[in-house]
Amino acid sequence: MKVIEYTFAEYTDSRELLESRPPRVIPFMVLALAGAFAYACLVQVEETVRVPGELLPSGQVQIYLPQTAVASAHPGQAVTVEFDAFPGQSFAGEVEEISDAPDEERRYAAGVALGGPLPQGARQGMTLQASLSCGRESVLRWMIEKMG
Repeated sequence: MKVIEYTFAEYTDSRELLESRPPRVIPFMVLALAGAFAYACLVQVEETVRVPGELLPSGQVQIYLPQTAVASAHPGQAVTVEFDAFPGQSFAGEVEEISDAPDEERRYAAGVALGGPLPQGARQGMTLQASLSCGRESVLRWMIEKMG
């Protein structure tokens, strides 16, 4: 470990040298901070929630929304479905209906219609994960909420 020691005279001389030259980095730092703040205020983040579900005998997908996501979910909302049995494959669908009352685990069932045919080999009761958007918020608000 190298220890650097300055005498008071050397410290004073170097400080005067720095003060005599206007720093060129400060304007760029101010511009960068202003740009980052503007970006954080204007750009929005889409918050997505991943929820469990299953395939019903009717061929419809049923997903289970937590209380935090049910308020922003609505019929016609786009959903991406990924069956656990078919990793890497995703299927587009949309919410058809949402139950009014929660189940024992305080989740709300929502029926989802897939936009295309079921994957070959899909069986009743297969588990899945569904992703749906819960809204957008500014990057600044998102950062403040995550820090606090």
